[in-house]
Amino acid sequence: MIDYAPLAKAHGATHSVIPDAHKETNVTPSLPHESPQAVIPPELQRIEHAVGAVYKLGQPLPDGAVASVGQHEPHIIEINDKSKWNQGPQQTKGHELIHLLFANLPSKLQEQIPKDDPNHPYDISQADQWRAQGKKLWNLPQEAAATLIQSWIADPSQRKRLQPWMSDLTSVPLSTIQPTSPNQKGINTTPRAPTPPIEAYQTVAQTKQQTPPLTPAPHVAKPKPASGNPLPPQPKEALNRYPNPEDQPPKISYAFNKQWAKPGPYATKLMPQEEQEFRKWAAQNPQSIRGEVGPAPNFDPLPMADYDVRGHFHAAKSGDPAATLVPNKWDGKIHGNDKFKTPYNGGFSNESMYALPKAPRWVGDRLMTFDGKLVTDETPRKPGVAR
Repeated sequence: MIDYAPLAKAHGATHSVIPDAHKETNVTPSLPHESPQAVIPPELQRIEHAVGAVYKLGQPLPDGAVASVGQHEPHIIEINDKSKWNQGPQQTKGHELIHLLFANLPSKLQEQIPKDDPNHPYDISQADQWRAQGKKLWNLPQEAAATLIQSWIADPSQRKRLQPWMSDLTSVPLSTIQPTSPNQKGINTTPRAPTPPIEAYQTVAQTKQQTPPLTPAPHVAKPKPASGNPLPPQPKEALNRYPNPEDQPPKISYAFNKQWAKPGPYATKLMPQEEQEFRKWAAQNPQSIRGEVGPAPNFDPLPMADYDVRGHFHAAKSGDPAATLVPNKWDGKIHGNDKFKTPYNGGFSNESMYALPKAPRWVGDRLMTFDGKLVTDETPRKPGVAR
């Protein structure tokens, strides 16, 4: 029998406050043991989508915790120590996603969750016995459940043994209503959006080499040709022939992109207070919302909006490094990050939060389908040079 307690404690540099009784102490200063094959598997990707997880850069905590979630923040994971997060990003993300999952369980199940062992909260040495007793992941104390999933991610040698606990995530009974935000007046009655089937997510084989950093890497521009040489025109075989791919009519873009897009709607639903903040911001920044939302005072999302401006607004407030506005390398105009593009956008890629794994991906400045077809070419061009 392998003693998992030392491994769990080493991985336990994650901080949970759901509620205060779950606060972890005596955490280790580093996150060892994360294998290069550490991944977020499809089962956990499904939960990440269902709870609408948002990653936010936060302030350091007194106990040196790497990350934290709050009792009244049922969708936010706060990174409190970015350097340690980057030492074990997959396992830490997995641990905290389980805390978000527990915050999104139906209230009757939440009431039945056992309390953490105050002396050994990360001890999962009884995992086999718990399973033999018929327990599911949501029948365990929070820290034990989070550590089981964390250990599956960090240590591939234990995946076969721990797989039943990971498989629980395909049938976990989430609440049908979104949790109530701390600043919301009254009880939230917003229904939870349907979760795509497990087949819609990347397999372990597809993701085993992927360990994305906290900050998304920018597109790598191709080197400019030597002075005097004309820039190459867009290849004639490109599927999107428009001078700017985002000028393609949204209906045409959606007809092309729907095969690798998650189910809609493609507009973030904000809590009432944040919605009022968004409307005030939208009224002051008409250039940032043009074509994406309707007129004041409601600024309702347009049916075929190609950019989720509310999603960008919320992410920017939360400190999401993906919520950036940068000059486009081809036309020089300010563009938003691909994360918030909808399937109605001619530049829709796998970097969008609405994309399935096989959506087109950027290869340098060219957007390519997974089977190698050119969607569009945004290689930087000199002013006045036609495509």
